[in-house]
Amino acid sequence: MLSELSYKIKEAFSFEGINKPIFVCSVLVLVLGMFSFFSASMGFLNKVENEQFFTNFIQTQMIAYAIGIFAILTAYFLNVKIFARLSIYLYVFSIFLCMLIFIPGLELVHGGGSRWINLFGFSLQPADILKFSSIIIFSTYFSKYKKYLLTIRYGVLYPVLMLIPVVLVFFLQRDLGSLSIIFFIVAAMYLLNKTRLSYLIIAVLGGIIIIGLYAFMNSYVMDRIKGMQNESYQTKQSLIALGSGNILGRGYGQSVQKFSYLPEPAGDSIYAVVGEEFGFVGTVFVAVLFFVIILTSILIANKTSNTFNRNIIYGIALLFFAQFVMNTGSMTKIIPLSGDTLPFFSKGGTAIIMNMFELGVLLKLTRRDIIKEQ
Repeated sequence: MLSELSYKIKEAFSFEGINKPIFVCSVLVLVLGMFSFFSASMGFLNKVENEQFFTNFIQTQMIAYAIGIFAILTAYFLNVKIFARLSIYLYVFSIFLCMLIFIPGLELVHGGGSRWINLFGFSLQPADILKFSSIIIFSTYFSKYKKYLLTIRYGVLYPVLMLIPVVLVFFLQRDLGSLSIIFFIVAAMYLLNKTRLSYLIIAVLGGIIIIGLYAFMNSYVMDRIKGMQNESYQTKQSLIALGSGNILGRGYGQSVQKFSYLPEPAGDSIYAVVGEEFGFVGTVFVAVLFFVIILTSILIANKTSNTFNRNIIYGIALLFFAQFVMNTGSMTKIIPLSGDTLPFFSKGGTAIIMNMFELGVLLKLTRRDIIKEQ
């Protein structure tokens, strides 16, 4: 009895069986992300008069990375079954956090949107928590009702009702990027769970209509679309930064655009700084690291026998994919500016911690012993 218990404890808290490609690429992404943030944040120093404010800016991000490492370990050694039991509570709680934004005295406004709350002197972006809780609740739903997904009630009606709070929250926050990401993840999970193609078409058309109405009702969205056509200031400066990096880049810390021209160099424009300092080779290397993590995760998910675990892997991999594409796509004029950050690179404590927690879950569920779990 004791030997069996000892074996189970050792198995639960072991790094044996961890997927090496995902682990190695994750370490490299995190290291590159931290170094890139340090370099890009120097451009922020040039734009503030108070050096103490800049110091606090750096310290806050470093604290986030430190908490993020703890978050990875916590997620890795956590029993993922707890997510299934708490999925509805996590979802409701994240919606509640998002609604706190609209309470006077708690909201923080940046870039024309109310997306942050101020709690005890710390800023928190609940949208990043809502993205994860949405993955969890839909993973729970698709695994629990997989036998009934071909019916209208379980295949269309209930998922739509589950998405209504998300739509309302992001409409109020004027956060089209996060809404689009969740729509994409849910639609892709629909497809991967082999529901009726007609239901998927209905879901996609519904999402397009909602996003279209949102764009029509909010002039800033149309301005960004027009900015893509006419090459907005941020897009222009991003392309200049990427182009000036040539093949091998100017060298680490040598970006010129981050000091005077590039808006949010440590935020959603950080990929342009990477391109200027490390060149085409550097941007491709970062992209390869992300896509190794994403594609390896999806391939492993296809072999995972546990439906709940498989859906979580799908969801997190799709989240990383959507965030990467929306950030880099807006920097390279492929899609309109979205304001979405580059995972593990851009400033934002909540995003860093949640992305690292999600990475820990991914590392746990792609272990050899977990893949075979029934």
